[in-house]
Amino acid sequence: PPAHAQASLDDAPQNRAVELRVAVSDLRREAGLSVDGMRHLLDVCGRDRVDAAAGEVVLWADRYPRREENRRLLLEQLHLLIEEAHRHAPRPDGYVFDRAASPFLAAA
Repeated sequence: PPAHAQASLDDAPQNRAVELRVAVSDLRREAGLSVDGMRHLLDVCGRDRVDAAAGEVVLWADRYPRREENRRLLLEQLHLLIEEAHRHAPRPDGYVFDRAASPFLAAA
């Protein structure tokens, strides 16, 4: 479609919302979280952001008018949650989460 048509599609309110679902098992493994760190992350998320039946953390955003901005916001929130979990429960082996090497920002 022409550029002006695409812009109007992107700006539609129903097109700006983004949902990020991450499997708890994948999150723990990829972020290098300890069991206590993962528990803390889930506690911080609260019941509203954890789908226990699916075993997923679910984040949602529609703050910005563009989907891409909302996607980046959710990835930033995910990284803040991971960093908080590592601060709360550092791993005994001294592992340090490296945001730059995170697979969760690979597409950001």
